[in-house]
Amino acid sequence: MMSLVLLLAGLAVFFTIALKLRMRSNAYWREETISSPLAEAMSQLVGIAGGIYLSLVMLVSFLGIEMPQKVNFLDMLLDPLALLSILLACLQPLVLLCLRRILSERGR
Repeated sequence: MMSLVLLLAGLAVFFTIALKLRMRSNAYWREETISSPLAEAMSQLVGIAGGIYLSLVMLVSFLGIEMPQKVNFLDMLLDPLALLSILLACLQPLVLLCLRRILSERGR
């Protein structure tokens, strides 16, 4: 039970970091004011995760890979493709931040 609480807390922290980075990225690239940066960041994160999920489902279907419907992980039944897609969507702003820093240092 304690491991489940720690996992959920870790996912919440990871999700929060991804949202903050996406909000900062949106503010950097747009000049108009946004009514709710958190709402826009969450909708983008869910939208990207949904796109990744659909792409993974099509890839698995096209390749004929047998995937389990649910995976038991710390007493939770999870869809493996949905979990992978939300993790990839959360990693995207971190990867973009690292790439921007690397490219900006190269330009100096």
